[in-house]
Amino acid sequence: MQVPRFTTVVAVDAAHLGEFRLAHQTWKKCRPEMWENPLLIFADTALPPAGTGESAGWWERLLARTCDHPDLRVVGWPACGGATNRHRMLSALVYGTAEHVGTDWFVKIDTDTLCLPCENRWHPNWFDEKENFEFVTGSWGYSKGIERWRRLKEWAAGVPELAIMPEAPGEEFPPKDHVRHQRIISFFFVGRTRFMREVAALAPGPLLPIDSQDTVVWYIAHRLGRRYAGVRIKKFGLYHGARGMEKRVKTILATP
Repeated sequence: MQVPRFTTVVAVDAAHLGEFRLAHQTWKKCRPEMWENPLLIFADTALPPAGTGESAGWWERLLARTCDHPDLRVVGWPACGGATNRHRMLSALVYGTAEHVGTDWFVKIDTDTLCLPCENRWHPNWFDEKENFEFVTGSWGYSKGIERWRRLKEWAAGVPELAIMPEAPGEEFPPKDHVRHQRIISFFFVGRTRFMREVAALAPGPLLPIDSQDTVVWYIAHRLGRRYAGVRIKKFGLYHGARGMEKRVKTILATP
């Protein structure tokens, strides 16, 4: 099928650099489209102890040696008001994408996501204008952190565009500190850039309302009544998880 032009978006810090060095080799082999379109990396430039203290230029030189992508661009992501590294870097995937992606579509991929040989790499419905999906990603059955969920709902009550819309579903399950609902998981996320700009406008940064990018994006889409698809993303040759990554990468690269 014809895949529209898109930008691949990744967030990298010192803790996840090793994963990126391994995983991107499988992206190149099994998703050549990702090497035919731009790669945008948000790199941690916060000062210690929050971050590495390295500049965007330092990251760009390092990543250019690590990854031979022909159209790689690095944007530094600085510290923000004492926020955790997780909160700051996940926020980059929304605000950075909204500001720096120039294509209509983008693919956000985690550094511990491997692309496996697979005939059905993309589904034509994902990009079908008749479907009008804002995004397609993996389906999931719960959110971690009841207090986090309550904070998100409290934030939304103060946003006029969201407050007038029906609340998103969520059943609190205290034994596991989970909220049960049919939502998404975004280790491989195909999205429209226009929607990420809308999310950024509704939740002006520099930090997301909570430290979960996929929860915020799903929640806003659901509250606004936008179309999205949660699918069994592993059926499209994607594996998520750092355990045994080096061995898995060697196997993928050795597969004809």
